Amino acid sequence: MNGYLLKFLDNYLGRFVSVMFRPQSSHLIIEPAFILIIRPGGIGDAVLLLPMLQQLSTIYPDAKIEVLAERRNAEVFSWSPVVSKIWQYDNPLSFLKLFQQRYDLIIDTEQWYRLSAVVGRMLRPSRMIGFATNERSRLLTNPCQYNQDEYEASMFIKLLTTLKDDKNDFKNVTFSLPTLNQSIFSTENPYIIIAPGGSVHGKQWPADRFSKVARLLERIGFETVILGGKGESITGELISFSSCKCHNLVAKTSLTETSAVISKSNMMISGDSGLLHIAQLFGIPTVGLFGPTNHKKWNRNSKNQVVVSTDCNCAPCAKYGIIPKCHKGFKCMMDISVDLVVEAAIQLLRQNKAITTSISDPDISSIKIEPSDSGFIGRSRP
Repeated sequence: MNGYLLKFLDNYLGRFVSVMFRPQSSHLIIEPAFILIIRPGGIGDAVLLLPMLQQLSTIYPDAKIEVLAERRNAEVFSWSPVVSKIWQYDNPLSFLKLFQQRYDLIIDTEQWYRLSAVVGRMLRPSRMIGFATNERSRLLTNPCQYNQDEYEASMFIKLLTTLKDDKNDFKNVTFSLPTLNQSIFSTENPYIIIAPGGSVHGKQWPADRFSKVARLLERIGFETVILGGKGESITGELISFSSCKCHNLVAKTSLTETSAVISKSNMMISGDSGLLHIAQLFGIPTVGLFGPTNHKKWNRNSKNQVVVSTDCNCAPCAKYGIIPKCHKGFKCMMDISVDLVVEAAIQLLRQNKAITTSISDPDISSIKIEPSDSGFIGRSRP
């Protein structure tokens, strides 16, 4: 369904329907046998949900865990060994068959929109957990508070606190690691991923700057691989046009193949995107370019995940995935320079011993970023 139409329907129809339901008390469930996780939206949220699914399976090891997703993010859940069935909102036959099922527990992981909670309530579970961010709280038996400044994977795990008081634990996440299809991409040389995409224009950095970063990194011995979906096809061509060691795989790989290529890379450079979250889940070092979105919420806090951002007093401005209209031409992203990104990348490569010698290239060795008064290191937030 068109995203704008869905938002319109949710704002009016979803709000109206939500207040029509009476608040419901939860029924005591000692050990739920059938659990449904609701996760509409894009790839990024789905990836960040994988740790919670793993944690849930340790709380209820004998339960059957199913997921209601969309076509665009359903493939992510096929990587999780704890998911037994994937239903789809935008597959009419799958969606209708869902209503023949009965669940003891439903966890609605949507942060703001109401229609997912309406669907969950219509399935009549004994217990339904979700975020209490608006009228949707009326539909939940166990509403949870939502924090705009907390890492989203942690927020998903906090939905489980009404079941069991567990600490956030990302070390025990397991899933089926995709196998690299050698016919898609193969190289014996070290390579860095460039992921220029983003769900909205405001999160995207200019293609010509990504191209300059790729050329500079190639001069110190790294090939670059560009990854993305159909929406980044032109961007991928622009980045790879002037580079002989740049492999353009945009729109040429499935999501599973894309993740396999990411898993063997030395590093990823990306804006706030689903592919950035995949890299971080695999433990790949990342340089994340953040403008309108909050790095505290969408970037994993680790020494291998560096955030590059500039001092823009109106950023971050996004809330619940919605970026308001910008009257400054997304200055927060446009002010991120090539030097900032290259400096962050080289520091991260050195930290992980991917670079062990000094750099003699004058265009790179001359890059010097001074610490700013705001506490950023080179205006890149650790």
